[in-house]
Amino acid sequence: MKPSEVLEILQPLWSVFAKTAPPNTALPSYGQYLTDLEAASLKAAIDEIILTQKFFPAIAEIREVAARHLRADLPSAEDAWLEVNRKIRLYGRYGVPQPPEEGGGWGPVTFSHPAIERAVAVMGWDRLCDGENDTADFAQFRNAYTAYRDREIRAAQLGQPGTLLPAAAARALPAGESAGAVLGRLGLLPGGKD
Repeated sequence: MKPSEVLEILQPLWSVFAKTAPPNTALPSYGQYLTDLEAASLKAAIDEIILTQKFFPAIAEIREVAARHLRADLPSAEDAWLEVNRKIRLYGRYGVPQPPEEGGGWGPVTFSHPAIERAVAVMGWDRLCDGENDTADFAQFRNAYTAYRDREIRAAQLGQPGTLLPAAAARALPAGESAGAVLGRLGLLPGGKD
């Protein structure tokens, strides 16, 4: 988006928060630091801010709310845990990860988001299938999953591509290259940097 388009989307903030709005000299900064956000995410963030906050938001607050809207595909820890439990009931311990020499991946077990896959990998599929203490298993899963989920949201907040790739996509990367390097070479990340 252009800075002028950003400022047009932000206009309701100046109307609603007139008493706490920054001076007009701050407008260029808001325009500059929000141009990389998707218009739909920014609009949704502004609507949420108007309905939930009492004071004019800082740029970081707007980015944080917009990132949550942008990464709405990330399930909550509770929903991710329900998905894992459904897969355990469906596949059992024999739906195990395949070793790299057999192509790697999760065999018949796939998850809706790489963050879930990573949290399951941290805990171990066998351990989850054999778990006898659902409360403790959920607490440990929630901690692992939330760390990966927060990393994805933080990347979106900073305007960076997601940091997690599905296992199949990670295996498809050229040997010795990171996702960031490939995205940079394709012109999707400035300077080919990770």
